[in-house]
Amino acid sequence: MKKHPNITLALILLLALSIGSFQGRRLDRLFEAQAFLQWIASVGTNERLGLDGSVGADESEKYEDDTLYSDVVVATEATLLAQLGDDFVAEEGHSALSQALENRTHDAAIYRLVKSAKLAPLRGQFLEKLRAGKLEYTQELSYAAIMSGLEGKGSVSIFNLFFGFRKVAANFIWLQVDRYWHSGLLHRMIPLMKTCVLLDPNFVDAYLLGAWHLGYNVTASMDYTPYPLRTWVDKYQDCLGEQESYYYISIDFLKDGIRNNPRNYKLYFDLGFGMYREKLEDTENAVKYLTYAARLPHERWVPRMLYKSLEENGEYEKALEGWHLNLERFPEHSVSLRSIKRLKGLIAERNAGEAKAKAKATTDVAEREALMSEYRAFAAEAREIWVEMDEPYAAARALRLDAIERAEKGLYLEAVSYLDKGRFEAGSLFVEFSDLIIEFKNAGGLPLSLSEQKQLIREEEGVSCVGMPESVREERVAELRERRKPTI
Repeated sequence: MKKHPNITLALILLLALSIGSFQGRRLDRLFEAQAFLQWIASVGTNERLGLDGSVGADESEKYEDDTLYSDVVVATEATLLAQLGDDFVAEEGHSALSQALENRTHDAAIYRLVKSAKLAPLRGQFLEKLRAGKLEYTQELSYAAIMSGLEGKGSVSIFNLFFGFRKVAANFIWLQVDRYWHSGLLHRMIPLMKTCVLLDPNFVDAYLLGAWHLGYNVTASMDYTPYPLRTWVDKYQDCLGEQESYYYISIDFLKDGIRNNPRNYKLYFDLGFGMYREKLEDTENAVKYLTYAARLPHERWVPRMLYKSLEENGEYEKALEGWHLNLERFPEHSVSLRSIKRLKGLIAERNAGEAKAKAKATTDVAEREALMSEYRAFAAEAREIWVEMDEPYAAARALRLDAIERAEKGLYLEAVSYLDKGRFEAGSLFVEFSDLIIEFKNAGGLPLSLSEQKQLIREEEGVSCVGMPESVREERVAELRERRKPTI
């Protein structure tokens, strides 16, 4: 029998091309689903954390991320809740999708939905809007997604050809950033840092080091701007001088990193601890971002910084619960043991203060006596804890209790002397004790020192700055009055 090698070869090639075409289409669908999932993760993170967009308000109007994401939420909510089960509870004000994206254990369920036939129309809209440049949160799309044809079906653009070199280019640019740092040319670093992460949005170290340069190194030589000379900035709802402006540039840089890398705890940690806690002393936002950092895979010290911030934010019970958990994981951990005692003392002090405030507010004699009895019991409990701890911080807290007792008896000069000693026992209590000294001096008709007079002037000036809306100024005046309410 005569063989026909040419026909056989042609059939083999035709079969190979068919299989290749099928596999190519299958890969396209997988790449498109992956790109869709990455976009959903970015917008979902933005919804959950309330991050600002990476563009200005005017420019953001041309983007359609929020509308498309809302359609995705509507299409997935019921199915997703059914798949995740009764144990999953979304926080109020957030979609189940954005909450589920926070935890890696939900990834499989979300990915099944993303690549399902049910979401095929929305995937198509995503690709159309991406090609049309109508989506803001797409910088993190992978090379595979771009090569699947998102730049145009059946075409190979110059962008496609060179996309693979973006990470290499980002590394070379970062080397120049490092040279500028060592040369002291800090301001030249900023545009290069932004270019670096534009080329490689997953270059997490660039975000971390860039934010550190912006928030710490660039501002190190800047002078403090007095509050009345600062300018109100609507975007940040704050009064900013030059130094504070760089703090917020650093914050924006880290938030951009979070949008592009929503599962990296380091970005949340540096934002919460490095910027909000250390630079802006904003304990509320520090707690917010440190909480997210602790929910992701992290180093053991991350939750400890969260517990410290919870304490500074007055959330004593949550901080206490956290340190107990830490003690279960690391028995005999000395910091956990001290923190638990300290928080129990602070809770007792707070309860004593609340009982006294209620006693002052009531006109019922019997109720007042009962509340004052509660006050004395809580104060005794706090004192016992401080004496037992036997360390400078605890000694200072005990002196505060002594000072309040003296002030209640009208012995204001003695009360001031106790507080003056206490604020030098523990530097972290200096501001709190100085405020109490001013209160007791005013109550006892004692003269204020020059530094105390200046402190009151700074507080009065600190409620407003250039361009601050009157409604905000009134709120801050009310906050200052609340802070200055008598302790006794």
